Amino acid sequence: MIKQLITALVGCILVSGVWASELPKELVHTLQKVQNSYLNKIYLYKVKKDVKPARGNRYEAEFCMEVAVTADTVLISRMPDTESSMKMETKHGGKISIDTKSLINSETCYISKDVIVNLTSDFQFQSNTNRVANAELLAYINEGADWRSSPADFFDSSPCGAASGLSAPFFLGVPLTSSSVIRWTSAERVGQEWILNGYIKANDYDPSVGSDYPNVSVRAKVDGHTGLIMSLELLRPLRSEGQWQRRTAQVVAKKYIRNAFFPSRIAFQWDSSSRNYLATETYELLAVEPITQIGMPEIPLGTQVIDSRLGHPVRYSWTGRLLSKDELKQLAYQQGSLLPPETPQRRYSFWMFLPAIVLFGLALLFYLKRRR
Repeated sequence: MIKQLITALVGCILVSGVWASELPKELVHTLQKVQNSYLNKIYLYKVKKDVKPARGNRYEAEFCMEVAVTADTVLISRMPDTESSMKMETKHGGKISIDTKSLINSETCYISKDVIVNLTSDFQFQSNTNRVANAELLAYINEGADWRSSPADFFDSSPCGAASGLSAPFFLGVPLTSSSVIRWTSAERVGQEWILNGYIKANDYDPSVGSDYPNVSVRAKVDGHTGLIMSLELLRPLRSEGQWQRRTAQVVAKKYIRNAFFPSRIAFQWDSSSRNYLATETYELLAVEPITQIGMPEIPLGTQVIDSRLGHPVRYSWTGRLLSKDELKQLAYQQGSLLPPETPQRRYSFWMFLPAIVLFGLALLFYLKRRR
């Protein structure tokens, strides 16, 4: 049976409370214990990305990624780290880095219960050169979420994707008991490993497909001693017979750091039955340091903000603080992107106009008599 996997960082690859209760208590307890060891720490990774299409040019990129985790907040930062990287300052004082070869740019994602902030950059190159002509810092703001219980609510784009879907168990220690879409069908201990098998309904995995699509199968291996998830695989069958897409995540090495085991080398891989591409991402853990709290990233005054907390984007310039929901609504009313609630309309009846009609009739009658 082909091992299982994913085609994109789709949120929620974990199991609901009802299904989690059917897993062995020993396993559930071990997974939850691992999550606690990830808290109040900051992790530095060296990342290598390699995409080999069946046709066309190979794509390679290198960058660093920092992941800071507390009980309430996650902060993930991506930073280009190659000779072709260049640092720039925007007109509002924002500092950004761009790798002119791989086009990887600096980016920060802040996730809390109150708000999600994604700081990224928009840039253009000068004609026929690899020099950046214009660069602007952008702040995307969304409604907050609890990263420990609802990973599907986060962005799938990098770097916020490190806190969602298939990645969250490896970078945040999120246990396989924190979501609502995986149905585990078996959990068996083989030697020092737990082997878990389950599935995700097709339209839970991808809402754009119908319920008649085949389920996405899930397979996980958990170290029975450390509680680390050593591999996680999803296989997505396609409608055509024998066609599939998959993604695998595997812990290649682990280290004992600060009284706990952590994955020190993680490999992600994407492929498909068509063999059109093979994509890999390798994360090497360089350092782990303690932290006590995480603050929202600094946004320079005047930075362009795209705020979607009302369910649709509202644009404005950053003034140094987060607008309240009421302030955001007022701004949306002014911009015309949100219509104010309709004021109750007064109901008019025929009897309200009857006196005016009678007076008009009498005046007309008096006028006609005088003309005679």
